[in-house]
Amino acid sequence: QPPPGAMLTNVGVIVEVMRAQQSALASTVRMVKGIPGADSDVERQARAIETSLDDMQSTLQTILDGSTGDTTGLMEDVRRYASSLVEAKSESLQDLIRNTTESQGSLLADRFKK
Repeated sequence: QPPPGAMLTNVGVIVEVMRAQQSALASTVRMVKGIPGADSDVERQARAIETSLDDMQSTLQTILDGSTGDTTGLMEDVRRYASSLVEAKSESLQDLIRNTTESQGSLLADRFKK
C-alpha cells in the first residue's frame, strides 16, 4: 500500500509532465505559425491549438490545486461516514444482544418453572 501523500505526489508529477508536453507542443505551434506562406487553414488550426493549450493550462492548475485542497474534506467525509456506519452497526448489535438475552432469559425462566 502506498504511503500517505503518495497519490498527491503522483498527481504533481503527472501535472508537471503534462506541462512539459504542453510547452513542447506550444513551441511547435509557434514554429508552424512562423513559416512564411503558411496556409490559412494551418494558421487557423495553430490558433485553435493555442486556445486548447491555454484551456489545458487552466485545467492542470485546477487539478493541482484540487489534489491538495480536497483531500482534507474528503477524509473528513470518510471519517464521518465510517463513524455513522460503526454507530449504526453497534446499535444493531446491541439490539441483537438485548433480544437474544431476553429470549434466553425467558427460556431459562420457563425451565425453572417446570
